[in-house]
Amino acid sequence: MLRVDGIDLSYGDLQALWGVSLTVNKGEIVALIGANGAGKSTLLRAITGMVRIRKGSLDFNGVSLSKVPTHVIVEAGIYMVPEGRGLFPGMTVVENLEMGAFIRRAREGKGKNLERMFDMFPILSKRRNQMAGSLSGGEQQMLAIAKGLMSDPALLLIDEMSSGLSPIMVKQMIQLVKRIRDEGMSILIVEQNVFSALKLADRGYVIENGRIVTQGESASLLKDGHIKAAYLGIT
Repeated sequence: MLRVDGIDLSYGDLQALWGVSLTVNKGEIVALIGANGAGKSTLLRAITGMVRIRKGSLDFNGVSLSKVPTHVIVEAGIYMVPEGRGLFPGMTVVENLEMGAFIRRAREGKGKNLERMFDMFPILSKRRNQMAGSLSGGEQQMLAIAKGLMSDPALLLIDEMSSGLSPIMVKQMIQLVKRIRDEGMSILIVEQNVFSALKLADRGYVIENGRIVTQGESASLLKDGHIKAAYLGIT
């Protein structure tokens, strides 16, 4: 579904990504893990057209995204839930969800998708007229994901899903993402919480200093000596 092939990306004279390649297949969860500043969020911004690649290619369902603006990429079926959630705090839950259906192909099914979100996230139904900025951290993350789903994407990108959440809420979010995948969506998740990300994902990639250094099935990566020592504190 998504193919990232050998991309380089720079911010001025500072190169941030070096020959990065990655794939996401239909109906799977892929985790991109690494430390702060490793290039995880930069890669998501490249996929969504927010920053331009210098070399390499990005393809989605066989169509090149390398020089396509962000709004066209969203219309094509890719939506990113950004780190920090990207909500409108002074707008209600319903208004935020409706903003997620702003693209042309999502408008017709907005009402049906809104009810689907309230079924999937019952707490948002209870909070529908509450300002987004007054929600708890976990409720805001649910709203951010639901807002993304309102665009009816084929591929959902989630940047730092567990940031600022309690362990109990992280477990709930993991179950939620699995449900979304089971309903047929593909997901690329970026996480610093390596254990949670690999437990959730089918496959994973490890990025360090802008380069993919390891990839494989999640179960295998959890047993990898370098990953255990560098990210899980296990020697």
